[in-house]
Amino acid sequence: MRLLLLNLLVLCVLFAAPFSPAQIWWEPPEKREGPVDKLRVDAAITLGVEFLKKKQRQNGSFPGHGKAYPMGMTALCLLTLAKSGVQLSDPAVTRALDYVRYMPFKKTYSTGCLLMALEALHPENAEEWAKAGVKFLLDTRQVRHGGTWGYPANNYKKTGNLGRPDLSNTQYAVLGLRSGKRLGVKVPAEAFTDVVEFLTRNQRDMGAFNYLGNQQGTGSMTTAGLGIIAIAESAVGKTEVYSRIRADGKTAFKNGMKWFIKNYTVEWNPFGDEGGRNKRQLAYYLYGIERFCDIRGIQFVGEHDWYDDGARFLLANQGHEGNWGRMENTCFAILFLSRSNLSVSREIRTEAVAGRRAELKQQRRTRKARLKPPDRSLVPYIRDWLVIGPIRVRKGNPLDLQEHPRPRGKPSAGAISLKKKWCLYRSPTDCIDLEKFLKKGDRRLAYAATHFRVQEKQDALLWLGTRDAWRIWLNGREVQSRQVRGLNGKDRWRIPCKFRKGINTMILLLEDFNYEWTFHCRVSDPEGAAIPGLLNSTSIARLRKMARNR
Repeated sequence: MRLLLLNLLVLCVLFAAPFSPAQIWWEPPEKREGPVDKLRVDAAITLGVEFLKKKQRQNGSFPGHGKAYPMGMTALCLLTLAKSGVQLSDPAVTRALDYVRYMPFKKTYSTGCLLMALEALHPENAEEWAKAGVKFLLDTRQVRHGGTWGYPANNYKKTGNLGRPDLSNTQYAVLGLRSGKRLGVKVPAEAFTDVVEFLTRNQRDMGAFNYLGNQQGTGSMTTAGLGIIAIAESAVGKTEVYSRIRADGKTAFKNGMKWFIKNYTVEWNPFGDEGGRNKRQLAYYLYGIERFCDIRGIQFVGEHDWYDDGARFLLANQGHEGNWGRMENTCFAILFLSRSNLSVSREIRTEAVAGRRAELKQQRRTRKARLKPPDRSLVPYIRDWLVIGPIRVRKGNPLDLQEHPRPRGKPSAGAISLKKKWCLYRSPTDCIDLEKFLKKGDRRLAYAATHFRVQEKQDALLWLGTRDAWRIWLNGREVQSRQVRGLNGKDRWRIPCKFRKGINTMILLLEDFNYEWTFHCRVSDPEGAAIPGLLNSTSIARLRKMARNR
């Protein structure tokens, strides 16, 4: 039971918590000259829609997120189909509408997505249907918390339990209210302006927005905040109520854009003030970019064409079945490519779709060949590590790795960092078993560090296997982090990184969840071969001595 409850807290899944990370290996974007090929994009959308239709069940629902959230995934898929040009008369749409037609509104994400789908499709009695959705959102709006939204309990009318509010729920509530308003339902202006006022009071110092509390700002939540301000201005910008906060909203948007331009990327979901890299919620983040940029008519983020960048990235990462990992990530990817907040015509050519299908099959063959784990005799696992731990986490989300800082300085045996001593651990096997080295328990963290020396600048591939969440820094810069748990394999994660000439320091942060506290780690070149001249040690002095003796 404790494992189940903890999973519910930390899984960022659609309509149950913030959206889940994709179980997909994200490739770098395509490198092609000129603007992105629109015919290839339209073909990719077509294959994505085909994938969704194949996954639809007989009762009209779409799989994902269990019985507790029956409306959520179906509402999101309905929205995606509608924005991709699928007509109201299409059997997939009619079956999905029939499935959700008599469901009560119980969750914020689900309601927001369904209201957007109703606006896009205009089925029979859409306005009456939308009235019920808008009423639910207004009833669960938390005025004491700036008019924001959380996860209301199913019996919230009796208990008054509306859940802790967060910016992700709030974003989808505002999107739903906008759609309800467009369908002719009366929505008070305060439902928009109160949230903007809340954002202006709770913006991070550098301009980013965060999920809740004192968490670091992220790209996905910054696009959410910018999107809410843009929606409020378009929905009620001419009202007297909005005029009171117009200047503050404009300033908040300007500061948010400064952070976003500084940290802009489509390859990961940036966070913090140091440009942290996180591929968690990546497709959700891309959809957030499309939303606020198209609402405000923004074509370039700094010097970057955000749509071309994102489209190239998504084209490089589409699966051979037409999907992008999980169902929700596939929906977000299609919504981005379709430019769901604009009216964009699509051209579907049979030859283009066939060509894209063949291209995806070839990509799959190439990816499988390239990602084959290297020979252990040529690329051995690292057995010697410097370790700090265990670090116990007693409150909040114990496994939110973004909240834990990188140890400062160069790790060395006996040195102090984070009020603890770096200890040398030499594993007798390829598996680094932290539970043997540290005391047994759970809800805790540990840092592991090692040093490398290379003769020249070098692109590299870090191979990591663990069932726990992790976060990695190389030379003080975040490389990547994951909060997916339970996925086994010695070389489960393949993480691109860049070594600079000379000494390089890598630090790995690992959680201890309810699985064994172990990991495997090794380094190769991008093709899986040994890096010429690579030296590894827990001592920088020893690395320099090894280099002199060569």
